[in-house]
Amino acid sequence: MRADPPGRPEITGYSSEQVLRTGDTARLVCVSRGGNPLAQVYWYRNGDEVDFSYVSGGGRAENELIFTVRPSDNNAVYRCAASNQMTAEPLSTEISLTVQCKTFQLSFSH
Repeated sequence: MRADPPGRPEITGYSSEQVLRTGDTARLVCVSRGGNPLAQVYWYRNGDEVDFSYVSGGGRAENELIFTVRPSDNNAVYRCAASNQMTAEPLSTEISLTVQCKTFQLSFSH
């Protein structure tokens, strides 16, 4: 049986035109298709590992990352990496989030 590298991962659930708000629930899904064996799919936030709970089957591996959006997620880079024993370096793709923080209106009484 021949080993093959996995396909480059794809991220769904967010587009670069989208603006999230602090407190929203974000759901990012990373999918890598193909590969023998199927890929291991991991999430990173600003270079730090955050999620390894991938599932595989049906010719694809997938990792769903669900989190509450925080102000610190503005311009945060979420990267998904996929690899198996045939990849010297993980294949990866990334997105940068745009988060609008809630604004507070202050009223002053004289």
